Amino acid sequence: MKKIFFSLFIFVLLYSCSAPQFALGTSENEFLSRCKRARIEESSISRTVYKVGYKEYQNELFYYFQNGVLTKIDVGVLQPNLRIDQTIRHN
Repeated sequence: MKKIFFSLFIFVLLYSCSAPQFALGTSENEFLSRCKRARIEESSISRTVYKVGYKEYQNELFYYFQNGVLTKIDVGVLQPNLRIDQTIRHN
């Protein structure tokens, strides 16, 4: 009985942590039907960008669609970790 309960617990834990996977070329309609958390971040004639956050500890992902087809997935604009200030001294 303990093995069944433990196995079921592990299965539920692993299943709840997984995010839906989308391959490039997925249609926008299929994406929206499988991903209920998607929010439109940008919408223009050339493309539509959706922002999706899966869990608090994971990054948000951005999904880019052109002509109704998924063309790019990324985590958005990365912020620099280091800032360099340059001071010019005149003698």
